[in-house]
Amino acid sequence: MVYVTQKIHTMIIRIDLTLSEIDFRSGLQRMSPFAKIINKQYGIQPSVSRRANNSATNE
Repeated sequence: MVYVTQKIHTMIIRIDLTLSEIDFRSGLQRMSPFAKIINKQYGIQPSVSRRANNSATNE
């Protein structure tokens, strides 16, 4: 499961896909568990992680 969360987190910050598309590609196929897993592993919600990364790269 750690590999899956690392893969998902990388896709969130590096790939220009919607969170729903990333969720589908992850194989979990339901947004709620996807968001909970990422939040538990990284301590941040996927949408917040993406916004933070986008802000950092635009500075």
